[in-house]
Amino acid sequence: MDQPDTSPGRAPDWLILLTLWLVMFAVSSQFLIIAPLLPRIEAVLHVDEELLGSLVTAYAATVGVFAIVAGPVSDKVGRRTILRLGTAGFAGALLLHGLADSYLKLLAVRALAGACSGLMSGAAAAYVGDVFPYSRRGWAMGWVMSGMAFGQIVGVPMGSALASRLDFRAPFLILGAVMVVAFFLASRVLHDPGGREGRQLTLASAVDSYRTLLGRGEVLALVTSGAMMMLGVSMFIVYQPKWLEASLHATPDQVALMFLAGGLANATMAPVAGRLSDRLGRKGVIVAGSAGVAVLMALTPMLPSIGWAYPLFFLVMSAAAMRISPLNALLTAIVEDRYRGTMLSLSMSTSQVGFALGSAAAGPIYAKYSFAGDARIAAVATLLAAIILAVAVPEPGLEEPADPAAA
Repeated sequence: MDQPDTSPGRAPDWLILLTLWLVMFAVSSQFLIIAPLLPRIEAVLHVDEELLGSLVTAYAATVGVFAIVAGPVSDKVGRRTILRLGTAGFAGALLLHGLADSYLKLLAVRALAGACSGLMSGAAAAYVGDVFPYSRRGWAMGWVMSGMAFGQIVGVPMGSALASRLDFRAPFLILGAVMVVAFFLASRVLHDPGGREGRQLTLASAVDSYRTLLGRGEVLALVTSGAMMMLGVSMFIVYQPKWLEASLHATPDQVALMFLAGGLANATMAPVAGRLSDRLGRKGVIVAGSAGVAVLMALTPMLPSIGWAYPLFFLVMSAAAMRISPLNALLTAIVEDRYRGTMLSLSMSTSQVGFALGSAAAGPIYAKYSFAGDARIAAVATLLAAIILAVAVPEPGLEEPADPAAA
């Protein structure tokens, strides 16, 4: 597993990472920008307030469904093919936002964007596992996942500015152009590392792959831990801005500045955490980051003023970033190579379930117990995720993991 890919004609590492980075940047930017744009969408398209949330739900639902479908397919036909299809479809979906002049049309293109995101996001992480040796995989994954942080730093402020000066559709058109570039690079830069084998791809074989993986205790523990992490993130994030404005009298610009600080922390820490996990092991870095996130979440409701929110949120996002690239690197190595895409897609789908459950529960808990209730439950969920991972998930070595079918 630790031997580097020496396929003839392989592009330089930096060009491969740039291609995957652009994918993660565009996916993150268009996902994060939708929430601040909802008031403008409501005004321009005359959407009923209670229907606005469905624009987020439609995207999340199709991400989860198509991630499950894409995993076994990418293991059979190759990550390059999936990434080419995904980037082309995602570019088209984003550009189609320019034609969304009604609620139903916008709902349709958001669902299409989610489908393409689910198709390629897992394949992007799995491709890192295909072409980078395990001893350098944390470093490579850190740079790829830093694209998500830059989506928060650059994409969200840029999108807000474009929407306020032009139209809510403008940010999606710009990101569509970015994805056209990503498609061109995916077609020219990414290669097929080969090595695929096994049964013919059928619905039964795909279902059997997921059943086989979930039958392994360490896989079940890993996806459960990931879902708990995302549940904690959604419970903590969704109502935090509302609490800051209501209790600490923060302005929208101050809240945006806080998230910008968090994005900077994420972008700075993600590559560092990846490199650190290459040296010290994945599990220790993930568990330490999760424990830090849990403590900081529990402390957040005690903030006396908005001024304290900036450094604390910076620390929260720094600790959270310690988990992202090591966790994805661990996911690429926990099963045999031919199950890698299936494993990444399974993790993405279960994480989406955790995020959705946390978001659904956050509102009623906030109404009854204020943000303190959300933050404490988020802290407990995050701590439980760390404990599950520490106890039930082994640290992958440099040897090839056991074939789950044999297990």
